[in-house]
Amino acid sequence: MEDLFSNIVDNLRCYGFDFNLESKLSSYNPLEYFVEQVSAKEIRHSQILEDLLDENGPHGYKDLFRDSFLKIINCKVPNNSKIEVERERKISRIITKGGDRSIDLVLSWVHRKKPYAIIIENKLNGAKFQPCQLSEYKLSLENEGFVVYKVVVIYDKKISYGNGVVSLCSSDISNWLNSTLQSCDTKNSAYWGIKAYAQLVDNLAIKNINMVNAESIIEMARSNPESFEQLTKIVNAYNELNSAVFNELVNAKQLEGIESEIKSSEVQFWNPEDYERNKLYVVVQFNNNKYNLYIKNDNIEKDRSRTLSSINFVKWGGDSKEWYIPKKESDSIFSFPEDTDRLIRKIKKLIEQLKSING
Repeated sequence: MEDLFSNIVDNLRCYGFDFNLESKLSSYNPLEYFVEQVSAKEIRHSQILEDLLDENGPHGYKDLFRDSFLKIINCKVPNNSKIEVERERKISRIITKGGDRSIDLVLSWVHRKKPYAIIIENKLNGAKFQPCQLSEYKLSLENEGFVVYKVVVIYDKKISYGNGVVSLCSSDISNWLNSTLQSCDTKNSAYWGIKAYAQLVDNLAIKNINMVNAESIIEMARSNPESFEQLTKIVNAYNELNSAVFNELVNAKQLEGIESEIKSSEVQFWNPEDYERNKLYVVVQFNNNKYNLYIKNDNIEKDRSRTLSSINFVKWGGDSKEWYIPKKESDSIFSFPEDTDRLIRKIKKLIEQLKSING
């Protein structure tokens, strides 16, 4: 079996398959379905980034996101400098011919009477560069008297522009947002909006890489049908992984005596006597090689936030009274297979903790 996998992996690499996904596996995100223009149009991303980088933006976090962004691009702005954020900043052409050009985002400040600027070019929608685009941006601002401190390009995938340009990919942006959110209150509605946007941006990279990988599989199928046939068998077995994973949990020796039921996308655990009293049970979902742990409340008329806070659970996704997640991400997301035993212990502990919660 080891030789079989090695042979398939070697063949896939030969045809350009990328095994080094740098971001999380793609997750469901309602923004992609209900606000299609956000993921498809460059200007929408620029509007959101402008808001996050503006200390007076409606998100209410003041300079938190701006300062953390400056750290990831290794930019030190003098203390007490007033930083302005400008989107679609008009500049005159110097190298090419035609009308004015627009820089996606410019951060600017004045220090010792000298204006400084950071150019941010947004390529999150996969747009191509126009002739002399970055050079013209830089020269035009310098012609206006600015010192261009940094030039940053944000891509939907991992690319290095070179020439001293700071290259960020979509997973860099989602990592920036998620790491900054760690110091934010999850009860703030802005928290969940930014969290959803971070996942949307992360999914952009995965979709791009997955398309490239799919094309490499086609090449392998044409050139090496035997390896492709072996890969197909593995994929068919992998498609049954959810059921196998749930069966492993249900049959775990430590969970003997606990009621359970496997649904299509989740497995539920409860103690019948406790459920009759409080209508609470434990839910485990499995997606993209990760377990997600929840407590579900079937009495949706009753808010269980205060009660469940005693066992370190909070509402999931805003105002819903139905779903609750652990306060700590390490207690909410478990990797397969290495965290399976830890998850089983956590399920058992939660079932015990729910005994003390009344209806």
